[in-house]
Parts: sequence; structure tokens; C-alpha cells
Amino acid sequence: MSQYPGRLIPFAYALPNYERPVLRELEAALAGGLFQGFKVHAGECTLAEYVIDPVVKLAGRFGVPCLIDVKGDVPVAKRPGRGLP
Repeated sequence: MSQYPGRLIPFAYALPNYERPVLRELEAALAGGLFQGFKVHAGECTLAEYVIDPVVKLAGRFGVPCLIDVKGDVPVAKRPGRGLP
């Protein structure tokens, strides 16, 4: 990133789960000014509303993107507020 600051956009990797809360870590990543958004991958966590919605809401609070790989799960991508009509 430091070598190509105008070409790379750093995203914090969000891996929400039961074992440890990640919201504080993600908030700290954004507050530190280094990261510009979040990335979530469906292959590593569930995209159930109770898991993913707090991460999306945190991104909204900071006004940053939350890139979610839904792994082909179109109904998840079409949930209200997720950008697809």
C-alpha cells in the first residue's frame, strides 16, 4: 500500500463469528485512518442477518463501503438495503 498509495485501497477483513466480537476491531481499523472499508466473504462466515447486519451498519456509520462476497447467494444480495432491486 505504501508503495502505491494512489492505486491500492486497503479494506479491513471482517470475519464476524460467535467466538469474538469484531465490531470493536473494525471500528478501530477505520478510526486509525488506514483502512477505507470492509470485506466479508461468505465462504468464511454466515451471512445471516444477525451476523452481517451489524458489520454493514458500522460501515454505514462511517460512510465506507462494505464489500460482501455472497458466493452466489442472490437472495442475500437482494435483501432490502443491499443495493439490488
